[in-house]
Amino acid sequence: MRKVTKAAAAAMVLLAGGAVRAQAADMLAPVYQSDPDALVEFGSGWYLRGDVGYSTQSIPGYAYSSTDPIDLVSTPPGNLLTNAGRNVGLMNSTLGVGYVFNRWFRTDVTYEWNQTYSGTYSQTFTPYYIGNYQVGGCPFNTTTLTSCYKTDTTSLQNWSMLANVYGDLGTWFGVTPYLGGGLGFTSLRASSTEKFFFSNGSAYSYSGTNNTWCPSGSGSGSTCYIVGYAGPKAQTQVYTNFTWALMAGASFDIAPHLKLDIGYRYINMGSISVVDSSQNTVRKTIDAQQVRAGLRWTPDL
Repeated sequence: MRKVTKAAAAAMVLLAGGAVRAQAADMLAPVYQSDPDALVEFGSGWYLRGDVGYSTQSIPGYAYSSTDPIDLVSTPPGNLLTNAGRNVGLMNSTLGVGYVFNRWFRTDVTYEWNQTYSGTYSQTFTPYYIGNYQVGGCPFNTTTLTSCYKTDTTSLQNWSMLANVYGDLGTWFGVTPYLGGGLGFTSLRASSTEKFFFSNGSAYSYSGTNNTWCPSGSGSGSTCYIVGYAGPKAQTQVYTNFTWALMAGASFDIAPHLKLDIGYRYINMGSISVVDSSQNTVRKTIDAQQVRAGLRWTPDL
């Protein structure tokens, strides 16, 4: 009996010791398993942009004027586009897709359409005399054709593709100023036409006598002239030019994932062939200064 009691007591001691060890094990500091590093997904910084703007753009000039159409015939211009151009106000619009690499650097590719410029210039010529002889002006009829006139029309179309980079200069109160630059190309199409008309509105023809002028009273041996061109003249030039641009502006947080972008841009679209007042062929740069406003939508940022 005593042996049984001792055995039972020993078993109870062993059980109690196991329970204490189990409790001590439960009280040890837990072991945490670290999560794998979060993956950074490339492609989460894409954005779409759209802009509208107003440009002050240079354009070529009309054919140089003359006080005597005969002068234009004896020395016809080699180019109806001239360097006597000016700057005109035109609208433009831009669509693009870009990527934000970090808070300091982003890039995009843009397509820009510019409003087509078209202008018309008219000039009237009247006959003039030395004594009783008509020596200049245009064909003259004492009953109906008392003058003549010409019309010049010039147009310029262009669109551009640019790859741009921007440096964002930090964000303060939701406003991010930036500087940028772009390189690409521009398609330019410059056209000009010139037509001569009698005072009654009928155009000079390609042949016949209605565009032939002989000084009155000069006799049968006089020299006759073709006044104006023998029909309308037209010229079109098409270029694909290297283009560069410089930008500055600021973006404003206006909604989650949406920014308002307002900025200035200078864009140089290369040059076209024109003539100066002496009919020498020269180059004229086509460039523009633009003020633009648009939206940038970044769905993942």
